[in-house]
Amino acid sequence: YEFQSGYVRRTVGVIDRLPFMNGEIYWTLREFAVNPGWNGGAALPPGAAGDGLHHKGLIAYDGTEKPAFALAEQLLAGTPAWAR
Repeated sequence: YEFQSGYVRRTVGVIDRLPFMNGEIYWTLREFAVNPGWNGGAALPPGAAGDGLHHKGLIAYDGTEKPAFALAEQLLAGTPAWAR
């Protein structure tokens, strides 16, 4: 989960420094089903099959919040763009 937290931190940091941007979202809030056997392009060991889930969300398919969820919540909790 360290990679995902770092990704969120870097992405929000970049967007916050762009004067022409006045808002941001995290596209994949929750994991979702794609299709049976989908592996997202991952190189799986021989005989292993993908579970068909997109695993890049901040909330797991079962509803469990990943560590990066709390970080995103903290970083995105500022004043709404429309209120500035």
